[in-house]
Amino acid sequence: MKNLLLISLALALLASAAVIAAIYLMPATPKPVPAPLVVVEPEPPPPLPEPVAQAGEPAPPPQIETPAPQIPDPAVPAQKPRKKTPDQDPMARVALSFVGTDPDADALWMDAINNSKLPAKERKNLIEDLNEDGLSNRKHPQIIDVPLITSRLQLIERLRPDAMDETNAKAFDEAHKDLAKMYLKLTGSAWGE
Repeated sequence: MKNLLLISLALALLASAAVIAAIYLMPATPKPVPAPLVVVEPEPPPPLPEPVAQAGEPAPPPQIETPAPQIPDPAVPAQKPRKKTPDQDPMARVALSFVGTDPDADALWMDAINNSKLPAKERKNLIEDLNEDGLSNRKHPQIIDVPLITSRLQLIERLRPDAMDETNAKAFDEAHKDLAKMYLKLTGSAWGE
């Protein structure tokens, strides 16, 4: 009985080994190769038939569209293209995008707006553009801009009393007004409440 059990166990092991060997030795089935792509370009449409003249009539001339000439209106003064003068302190313009988030940018920007050698218009723009540069969307600020808007409002309130001249003071007022409107629109509460 013991021998019969050993023989059946040996046969089972032998059969398992044969199945495993057959699986490993069996050739792999090749994967199908995709057919090459053939690009068929559409044929161009046939040309339109030319108008046929009746017997005794001359052939009509071909239709050619010419744009109407642009004649300036003498009542409207001609506009000269505006030449934008380059900023005398371009690094201040770059720093402006980071004002309120980076102390180094704040320092560079403050040096520029308090530099009496910079043109008043450039200083004014550096202050008034606090409501645009650095925001996620210049035209439509988002809720993620509220911390930046808050920081800039606080900065303006700190710097406004010591504005170096009337140009800067008015620019601070304008930037504060615009940033406060954005704050109200985004948070639903007025600035300073």
